[in-house]
Amino acid sequence: EARRMHLGAPPPHKHKPRVEGWDVAVPQLKVEESVINVHDLPVQTLRAKPEGSVKACVLFYHGMAFSASTWRDTGTLTFLASLGYDAAAVSLPGHGNTKTNAAFPSDKGPPSSDAAIAFLNNAVRSLKFSSEPVLVVASYSGEWLWPNLLLQSRALGEGGYTNPPIRALVMVAPSYKPSELKRFGVWVKTTPTLVVYGDQDRRYQQGAHKELIEAFGEAFVELYVMQDAHHAAYMDNPSGFNRKLDGFLAKLPAPELDRNGLF
Repeated sequence: EARRMHLGAPPPHKHKPRVEGWDVAVPQLKVEESVINVHDLPVQTLRAKPEGSVKACVLFYHGMAFSASTWRDTGTLTFLASLGYDAAAVSLPGHGNTKTNAAFPSDKGPPSSDAAIAFLNNAVRSLKFSSEPVLVVASYSGEWLWPNLLLQSRALGEGGYTNPPIRALVMVAPSYKPSELKRFGVWVKTTPTLVVYGDQDRRYQQGAHKELIEAFGEAFVELYVMQDAHHAAYMDNPSGFNRKLDGFLAKLPAPELDRNGLF
């Protein structure tokens, strides 16, 4: 029970993501860099918006050795924007150009439940999305997701709380503690979820994905194993990851506007 998957940082990539040979043309849309206020913490944000109407909104967290700029380097932000998505990536506390403060005091190890919940809710509010975003987490940033699901799973049983401010999940080899997964409830088992990992990721070769599928409900989980990819699979094959992400997003029902009064 004390076991935690992927708590340590994966070996950092010493190269830019492989982008040669893309079979999808991406217009030269601009990635805007800004700072948003998240619970009195200035947070680095990179965002690409479509030229026309917005199909859906997507919020990206990153892995331990990375930052918001990872999703710019992989071309993911501009790729999604070219297809009509409002795509934003944030640097978590202590990463990229985001510092730490009293509310978010450390970039080492998992955040407190209060910090993780405050960060997600305040980030969504500050970004002023037109609808609830799809949340993408990778490796270490799974730690920033779980407390939101645990809180809401308990609260749903009492009927006193709304759902987290997200409409679907994409998880790339997320870190987790098995005991956390057992505490999830109704919301996660009815939420469209894409689980991605590389076939060369030794941790997930051992069956970690099976625990996630069981926790999130097989009927609502789509599994994608990226070939010839390691822990940060989106770095090894950005175009393959981007296309799969678009395919998942395209199958989601139309987003509900202002469901929880956040937008």
